[in-house]
Amino acid sequence: MLSKEDQLKVISTNNPIDSLTADGNVYVVSIPQIKDYIAKSDTLLVYHWVPGCTASQCVLPSFIEHYCDSHDYKCLLLLISFTSTNCFSIYDAKHSPLIMPDFSIYETKYKSKYYSLFNVEMIGRDDYDIWLFANGKYVKSLKVENLVP
Repeated sequence: MLSKEDQLKVISTNNPIDSLTADGNVYVVSIPQIKDYIAKSDTLLVYHWVPGCTASQCVLPSFIEHYCDSHDYKCLLLLISFTSTNCFSIYDAKHSPLIMPDFSIYETKYKSKYYSLFNVEMIGRDDYDIWLFANGKYVKSLKVENLVP
């Protein structure tokens, strides 16, 4: 559960994603806003971040941001859920805002259900890996080991 102080850092916005900054807030945006951002991007990686995750596919946002910077990709870092880990203290990306999709459109309180519905809506299948888009179109999914030289 978020503290009252952290709740103030969760901001719903209709502003375009490319106008948002990495300023310590979490921006809750609509699915159409995410689709619009993807459509306007030449090459984009989308990473699904779960704070405190220790699985092999989980890395800090700064790793993804650095990879994107070194390959001239745009970077979209999506917060999938608020866990017991304080995402505000461990989010380490320097210039990519932290975005949370507004999952309320899926009308379920179960993370596994709304997350699956989101994945299918975005790329046509239930896939939790890193998504690569080019010219607004889904290209493929990558695993973290694909990003390590």
